[in-house]
Amino acid sequence: FILAQVVLVGVFAASGLAYLRVQRQIAEARANEPLSGRWLVAPTIGLLFGWVSAATLVGFATTLTALGLPGVGIVGVLVGGALLVAGGLLASAVLLAGRFGPTLGYLAYGAAFLWALAAIVVNRYDVSEIITAIAAVIALAVAAVLLVSWREARVRRLRPARTRTVR
Repeated sequence: FILAQVVLVGVFAASGLAYLRVQRQIAEARANEPLSGRWLVAPTIGLLFGWVSAATLVGFATTLTALGLPGVGIVGVLVGGALLVAGGLLASAVLLAGRFGPTLGYLAYGAAFLWALAAIVVNRYDVSEIITAIAAVIALAVAAVLLVSWREARVRRLRPARTRTVR
């Protein structure tokens, strides 16, 4: 389990760097960037990174359980809750960092992460209502950050560019 988690953390780091680089490069070269960057590359990397972000957190929980940490009870709830909060903070930071890039990139990231949180809500309901509630609250918070980021980007796109007058 530990080796698998190390590999997953490596994939997380690589996909995170790729996501941030793609978002930044496409934003900087907006006029010169082919549509394939915005429509194909950014959403694909965003979807991958969103899934890997969630999988890394779930992998930590599985690894800790395999190492002997209780997966249920108060310890399981505290660890699971802490991982969910860390994941929500991470997802929010990623969405805020990527919001200046292609919209489809951070929408894909947010959708993948929210999909994973929805799966936790559905699959953990029988085991722990507390974890289910925490996952639902984190999902609402991440969805709010995603909505604000999208709306902010939309306003920025619709706002006319400022022009300087030469005197």
